[in-house]
Amino acid sequence: MLSVPGFIVAAYAGHSVGLYGYDAIVPAFAGLLVGSLAVAFALMHWLTGN
Repeated sequence: MLSVPGFIVAAYAGHSVGLYGYDAIVPAFAGLLVGSLAVAFALMHWLTGN
């Protein structure tokens, strides 16, 4: 439940420390979200043994 607000904070934090510009905040958030979904599905696949 807290992953989306955490990803928003992480995206803004990356901008704040100078990792990327203001225009890259939304793509950074999208990358975090898609990456977390991929990890979740991979973990479910591995745990169920299919």
